[in-house]
This record gives sequence, structure tokens and C-alpha cells, in this order.
Amino acid sequence: MLRWFLFLSVFALASPKPAHARSEEDFEYSYTQLWSTAVRLVLVDMRYPVDERDEKMGFLLFRYQENNKEFPASIELIKDKDKKGIIKTVVQIPGMPSYVESMLLSQLRKKLLADYGPPSKAPEPEKKKEPKAPEEKKEKPAKKKQTS
Repeated sequence: MLRWFLFLSVFALASPKPAHARSEEDFEYSYTQLWSTAVRLVLVDMRYPVDERDEKMGFLLFRYQENNKEFPASIELIKDKDKKGIIKTVVQIPGMPSYVESMLLSQLRKKLLADYGPPSKAPEPEKKKEPKAPEEKKEKPAKKKQTS
């Protein structure tokens, strides 16, 4: 009986527990590129049923499927006001371990790279060039005329 209890205790401690957290990553792609890639990843590549989506509000609600079970899931795209050109992407799959959310973000990153290449960084503003001060011309000493 004690062995059975110890076995169950070890098994319970070793099995992955669902995480009630969320995984997020910042992307330097445009909002449109990120949105269309996330929708294609979920609908076309993974074939998960989508319950609701709103590009303007930046969310995609779908059902993550694993082992003939469905789990409610979401992807949110958040424009970062402090960091121009950065889109925070949040994935939540309650009832699944957090590594599943991270895996989904990783697949999104790979798909973005495959479809669009490395993110293009916004060009840095050019620094204003200060006008150079005119160089002072050094006058050559005049040759003295010799009188004879």
C-alpha cells in the first residue's frame, strides 16, 4: 500500500501541470504581416477551428486540439506605444502547460521568417550635419623683392 502511495505521489509530481499563465513575445514585423501570419498558422497550417477573430481589436479565439481534446486558446496582438514598430504577441491556452504556448510562438516566428524574411528595422533618423567652419587659408609669405 505504501509503495502504491509513493508511486502515485512521484507520478503526480512528475507529470506536467497546466499553466494558468501566458506566453508572450515581441515581434518587429508590421501589424498586418503578423495578423495574417497568425491567422494562416492557426487556420491553414494547424487546421484549428476559429471561434472568433477581430483584426482591428487584435485577437484570435480558437480551439487548440491535442489527443482528441479541445482547449480554448487565444492569440492577441498588442501595438506597443512606447516601442514603435514592436508588436507584442500573447498566446494563452488555459489547461495546457506553458511550453505549448511557447511552441506556438516559436512556430509563428518561423513562419514569419519563412514568409517575409528577417524583420526590417525602421531606418534610424539621420543626424543633422553641422556645417563645417570654413578653413582658414594660410597665406604664403610674400617673397621679398631684392633691389640692387
